[in-house]
Amino acid sequence: MNKRFIFELIIGVALLASILIFGHQGMVALVLLALLPLINKKKKFDEREIQLFYKIGNITAAATFLFSAIIYYLSDMSINGETIGTNWLFYLCAAFLISHGVTGLVILSKE
Repeated sequence: MNKRFIFELIIGVALLASILIFGHQGMVALVLLALLPLINKKKKFDEREIQLFYKIGNITAAATFLFSAIIYYLSDMSINGETIGTNWLFYLCAAFLISHGVTGLVILSKE
């Protein structure tokens, strides 16, 4: 299961970097997420793993909400000639993947 969260973290960081460099054309990096079924081949999860996924999902939802508020407040800031407000959804997708990867790795390492 750690491979899944490491992969999501790598894709999130690559997506954020590509959006910062290329603007909205950098969203193409999200295509890498299609490789996730090749990494996560386990079909049946036991009860403990399902509960951990719920816990990770709840923490990720809170972190994504926090990042959306931060993106909203910084929406007038300009990066590479484009304001954050024009690419807010792309930044939010990257923030979701990064927070889901980090949360998954932290929760799985503790439990």
